[in-house]
Amino acid sequence: MIFSIPVRRIVWVVLACLPLVLITTLSPRINADSPPESPTDSGIGHQLAGGIIFQSSPKLADLTNDGIPDIVVGTTMLNGTNNQHDRPGTLVAMRGNGSILWEHHFQSPINSSPAIGDIDGNGTVEIVVGLGAAVDNIHHTGGVVALNANGDQLWHYQTHDQYPSDGHPDAVYSSPALCQLDGDPQREIVFGSWDQRIHAADHLGNPLWANINWPGQGYFNADTIWSSASCVDFNGDGIDEVVIGADIALDQSGNGQEGGFLYVFNAAGQPLVRRYVPETIYSSPAIADLDCDGSLEIVVGTGDFYYYAHGQTDQPFVYVFNSNNIFSAMAFDDPNKLPDAAGWPQPTRYPGMASPSLADLDNDGDLEITILRHKRGSSAPNGCNNGNGDCYAALYAWHHNGQSVAGFPVWPKDFLGKNAGSQASTTIANIDNDPTPEILLSMMWDVIAIGANGQTEHHFTTQWTVSGTAAVDDTDGDGSFDLWIGSGNQNDAAHGYLWQFDLPNAQANNRPWAQFRQSANNSGRFPFGTNLQAHATVPLHDPSAGPNAQGLLSITNLGPLPADWQVVSAPSRVSVNVSAGQLQVGSNATAPLTINTTGLGVGTHNLGNIHINSCRLNCSAQQQLSAVVPVTVRIAQVSRIHLPIIGR
Repeated sequence: MIFSIPVRRIVWVVLACLPLVLITTLSPRINADSPPESPTDSGIGHQLAGGIIFQSSPKLADLTNDGIPDIVVGTTMLNGTNNQHDRPGTLVAMRGNGSILWEHHFQSPINSSPAIGDIDGNGTVEIVVGLGAAVDNIHHTGGVVALNANGDQLWHYQTHDQYPSDGHPDAVYSSPALCQLDGDPQREIVFGSWDQRIHAADHLGNPLWANINWPGQGYFNADTIWSSASCVDFNGDGIDEVVIGADIALDQSGNGQEGGFLYVFNAAGQPLVRRYVPETIYSSPAIADLDCDGSLEIVVGTGDFYYYAHGQTDQPFVYVFNSNNIFSAMAFDDPNKLPDAAGWPQPTRYPGMASPSLADLDNDGDLEITILRHKRGSSAPNGCNNGNGDCYAALYAWHHNGQSVAGFPVWPKDFLGKNAGSQASTTIANIDNDPTPEILLSMMWDVIAIGANGQTEHHFTTQWTVSGTAAVDDTDGDGSFDLWIGSGNQNDAAHGYLWQFDLPNAQANNRPWAQFRQSANNSGRFPFGTNLQAHATVPLHDPSAGPNAQGLLSITNLGPLPADWQVVSAPSRVSVNVSAGQLQVGSNATAPLTINTTGLGVGTHNLGNIHINSCRLNCSAQQQLSAVVPVTVRIAQVSRIHLPIIGR
C-alpha cells in the first residue's frame, strides 16, 4: 500500500489527451484519401460560455417538468484560441431548441459527466457533478457540487488535498452515481476522486463513509480513482451495493501490487469484494444479467496506459465477473468471490478508458457487450485497415459468452478515413429504420454510427475533437430524436459547443444505452426485465346478439429487449383466445377476447383483470409480472334505424 499518489498516474493524460484538442484546428481534417462512402451530417453548433468540452458527456433529463428532456453538460476552462485555461468551467443546461436554461460558472474545469435525479425526494430533479478534472491544470478546487433544477448551487463536497499538497481539494474525474443506500426517499451520491478515495455523501452533501479504513471521509484506496460507480441491488433487499474500479501501484519501496481493483461495497462503505486484476481500471462497470440465469454479471474494461505506451507487455482485457459469491463468507480479496464468467476475460489489442455498453444487437434476446479500446496518439494514417498498419482504436462486440459478434472487432474511421485514439464510451440506439440498433462512438471530429454487423453507416461531424459520449432522445418534443455531443468549434475556438443532430428515423423503443452510464442518474446498469404496455377493448354489447361479447387484447413491447409474453390469469368470464407469444422491441400483438355476459344486466360491469407475465426472449429466469389489464363490458339494448340514401 502506498500513501501518496504515484506520479505515473497523471503523466500520460497530458500527452495523450490534450493534443487531440490542440491539433484540431491544424491537422485532423487534412491529407485524407478516399473517405468512406457513408452519409454525413454537419449538425447545429450551440455556443456556450465556458471552455471547450472534453470528457464531460451530455446528460438528458427533464429539468422543467414539461415532459421533454433537457441537456446538461460541463465545460473545461480551455480557450482553444490561446490554449490557456482562462475561461470559466461551466455547467450548462440547455433546451432542445438551443436556448440556454442556465449556466453556472466555476473556477474549476469539469470533465465529470453530470448525474441527474431527485436526490432529496421533493419531486424535482437535482444535478450533481465533479469538479477539477483537468490533469494538465490540477491547481483548481475539486470535489462534487449539487445544483437544483434552476442552476442554484446547493452544496459543495470537498475532497482531500492528497496530491499535490497545494491547498486545493483533489479533482473528481469520476462521474457521480445516484444510489439508494438506506431505503428512504432520498438518494445518496457515490464517486471516486484523485484523492485516492471512494466517497459517499447524503442528499445534503454530508459524508457517509468516514474513518472506515483510514482517518477522514471516504474509503482509502491508496491510489487514484478514475472509474465511475454503478449502484445495483444484488440481493433484492432494496438497498444498493456499489461497484467501482480503481488504480493500484507499488509504493515507493516497491512493495504492494501493480494493476487495479474492482470493488463491491455495501451501503456502509465496507468492501464486500476487492478483486485484483493486473491492469488498471479506469473503465466504469456495466451490470446486467447477461446469461439469463437470474443473477447479475459485472462488465469492465482494463488497461494500463503508462506501461502499454512504454513498450511493456501487460495484456489489456475486458472482464465479465459472476456476482453469485458477493455475499459469501470468503475473504473480501479472494478472487473466487468475484470469479470470471464462462468465456471471460477477453483480450483486446489496445487498453482504454472507455466503459462498456450493453444492448441486444441482433434481436435474439441475448445481450451483447460493446467497448472502444485505444492506445495513445492522435490519428493513424489512412492505410489503417482492420488493425493492420498504424492503428489506434478498435471497437469490440461480444456475445455474453465471450464469442465475438460477427463483423467485430472493427477499426472505425472518421469521415476523412482516419482511425484515431478516443477515450469515449459507446452509445447504442436504433437511429434508422432497420431492425437492429447502431453503436455510436466519438472519434476525431465525428460521432460514427456502426451497424450491428460492424459496417459504418453514418458520420455526424462537428468542428472540433469529440471526446465524450453521445446522448440520444427527443429533446424538443417534435417526435423526432436528436443526437447531442460536446466539443468546440474551429470558427470560434474560445468557447465550448454543444452539437445537435436530427435523427428523424430513430426508434423510440430501441435505445437500450442512449447516454453515458445508460441513464441520467449514471446507474451503469441495463434496465431489468421487459416493459409491456397492454389494454383491452370491448365494444358495447347488445344482449340480443347472444351471451358472448367480443373484445381485443392489445400488447406492445416498449423494450429494451425482445420478450416472451404469457397470459397467466384472466377473469372467470373472460377467455383469451391467444395466450402467449413473442414480441420484438416496438412491435405489438393482439389476442381476441370472448366475454360471457350470461346473467349480467344492462349497465357497465367491471369483470376483473388480465395478468400478463413477460421475460427476455427465451429467458424464463426473468419471468415477471409486466401488465395488469382491467376488463370492462357495457351492456345495453341497441336500436338500429335504417335511413334511406337519397341521391340527386
